[in-house]
Amino acid sequence: MRAISKAYIQFVREHPGLYNACTRFPDANDPNLKQAQKSIEQLVLDVLETYHLQDEMAIHMGRGLRSILHGFTSIEQLGEFGMPLDRNKSFSILLNTFIEGIHAVMLNQPET
Repeated sequence: MRAISKAYIQFVREHPGLYNACTRFPDANDPNLKQAQKSIEQLVLDVLETYHLQDEMAIHMGRGLRSILHGFTSIEQLGEFGMPLDRNKSFSILLNTFIEGIHAVMLNQPET
């Protein structure tokens, strides 16, 4: 999860215009765009599979990770992190907290 998150952040930082273009689909029904989106969703679910989450919970956590990644990079792109603190450290703390939350959810899942 850390590797995919780092790659996401790095991509947005290095290619902000391309990232913005990727997040705005002119035709949501385009089969090529749908396939690309499904591929990315599956990649995230594959990463989350290592946590042995039940199907629905894996989707919830995938949405959470996407929200964290998109939210952090969007705020960063807008220059809204004005305090003189290391943004990489802030992101690391955020991601670690999310991962710890996944572990907590795993402990409370009913066994199948």
